[in-house]
Amino acid sequence: MKPIFISAVLLLCCRLNAAAEIGVAAGLVGFGAIGGQVHWQPDGGRWRVGAQYGRVPDYTFRDPFTGRPLSLEREEFMGLFAHRQFTPGPAGRWYAAAALLRWWRMEKSLDFGDSDSDASVAPYFGGGYMGRFGPRVFWNLGILVAPWAENNVYTEGGSTESDGAADIHVNIGVLF
Repeated sequence: MKPIFISAVLLLCCRLNAAAEIGVAAGLVGFGAIGGQVHWQPDGGRWRVGAQYGRVPDYTFRDPFTGRPLSLEREEFMGLFAHRQFTPGPAGRWYAAAALLRWWRMEKSLDFGDSDSDASVAPYFGGGYMGRFGPRVFWNLGILVAPWAENNVYTEGGSTESDGAADIHVNIGVLF
């Protein structure tokens, strides 16, 4: 699914107006996830649209007294975003942002062997700043939040209920 999603976005970017910039970035996305983004922005335009994917490194919860592993957790973020720069142009700019992201989480109980997963698709809103290092390299700092996003996972070993999510961007990329 992920390769199809990323390929479709890249193909769409190739079919759009040639007088535009395409950016590809890697770094932190989601909340603690490592991943990437791809975006398209017309020359001189204020709008930037794109897609992102991030995966949080697997995390093993351990018993605080014995250190024995209790459960394994995996998380992913994937979706589309739009940025609206407050002023046009390619130099460093503040932007408002909106995204539609799928937040997926799976937890496996290592004691009982069962697992559960949940996913939520929700709109995220926020903003950030995108700056440049010369004509071809950029950096991006941003945060989007969705207090209404829910992700609830239940196993025999326990439950994890999460209300609200944040999509944090700290990445560096290349412009084409």
